[in-house]
Amino acid sequence: MSTRSNKEKETKSLIKETLAELFTDDEFINKLLKNFNDKVDKKLEEMNQKIKNSEIQINMLEQKIDQLQQAEKLKNICIYGIPEENKENLNLKIIENMKIAKIQTNNDDILSSYRIGKKMKI
Repeated sequence: MSTRSNKEKETKSLIKETLAELFTDDEFINKLLKNFNDKVDKKLEEMNQKIKNSEIQINMLEQKIDQLQQAEKLKNICIYGIPEENKENLNLKIIENMKIAKIQTNNDDILSSYRIGKKMKI
């Protein structure tokens, strides 16, 4: 066992010496740092590309949302000057005013109606 123990000690000692030499060797350290920096730079470039692609996709989605919102607004109509009444049926008032303007409309044509602005005193 003594021989085995001596060989282990020699091996450990040799490893320690080799590591000590390597870590005091400027060329070895520079190669390690260059390899590390190259890997970091590569990962950084990949991440920057992913960020750029995500920004492009976000921009495209924002444009699509804007287009959809604009298309939805094309279905809206604003009518001014209809006097308010207590417990009014706004859809019915709209239909009546559309008939006066000779525009054929029925209740199925109106998805929702509401007044905007301050409530007028009646």
